[in-house]
Amino acid sequence: ALQDLKGQALGGAVQFAGGMDVSKLPPGADHGPAVDVRASGIATVQGLLQAQELGPAVQLARLAQGQAAYQLRISMARGVPLVDVRSDLQGMALNLPPPLQKAAAESWPMHFASSVPESAASAGQSPVRETIDFDLAGRAQVRYVREWGADAAAPAKVVSGAIRLGTGALALPAKGVAAEVDLPRMDVQAWQAALQPLQPAAGHAAAPSPGQAAARSGSSDIGSSDLATDYLPDHWDVRVGALQVRGIEVQQLQMRGSRKGDRWSSEERASLLDGQLDYVQEKGGPGTVRARLSQLRVDKKSGDESKAP
Repeated sequence: ALQDLKGQALGGAVQFAGGMDVSKLPPGADHGPAVDVRASGIATVQGLLQAQELGPAVQLARLAQGQAAYQLRISMARGVPLVDVRSDLQGMALNLPPPLQKAAAESWPMHFASSVPESAASAGQSPVRETIDFDLAGRAQVRYVREWGADAAAPAKVVSGAIRLGTGALALPAKGVAAEVDLPRMDVQAWQAALQPLQPAAGHAAAPSPGQAAARSGSSDIGSSDLATDYLPDHWDVRVGALQVRGIEVQQLQMRGSRKGDRWSSEERASLLDGQLDYVQEKGGPGTVRARLSQLRVDKKSGDESKAP
């Protein structure tokens, strides 16, 4: 057991407690002893970026500055490692446009958790379904339901998922991954600039060190291109009150669409245009965008309105 074990992790001090419990392990059990490890500490942006063993998601720390306290709990259910992380993010700034712009002094509750239903854990059901939840102060929410098969070496399969940017309830579909965006305002160029730190410098993609490569191979395979596609939305609903695009303001944008393979298709309605927008991904390139407009409304000062055939 761990009791008041202190150390350094994620760039700051950390204290551990808990351990393994074999007393509740029934005879002939097909899983290991109960695991319950708890930790509390301080995480810094630099410390998160150096934690390659946590997988590609830690690169999101490039969008932040500072440090924050956190509480961590690790347990096991049916051989699936479960993680629960909580933080108020006080002391850490988020360099993102609204609604995710945050000053370091602000306190935003952040919660990440993975769970397995008690019924599945106790009944020994296989495959095991795991739910992953992420909530950032109610402004950004993510939920995935994944299925683990009997082969522990095989990656989990995404059954369904939901992604929401903006306040409101998260709606999980029966299958597939749905995305919802509901914002009063959005500046496209501001988001492009804010996300630039996540883009590798052209011609400067450093090869991973042997240690980093080993860490990546031993962690989740979500970062691989084929598997990452399972986590992308295959249908979406976007509502933005005022969208800024290169100095042009589009009012009352509504965009609904779906993805099939490498093709993303959306039906759009807004103050300036109606029609369909298609995007086709291309390997090693930016892709191709095609717009088919049924109506294009120009500046009101011109008193003109154009219609596409």
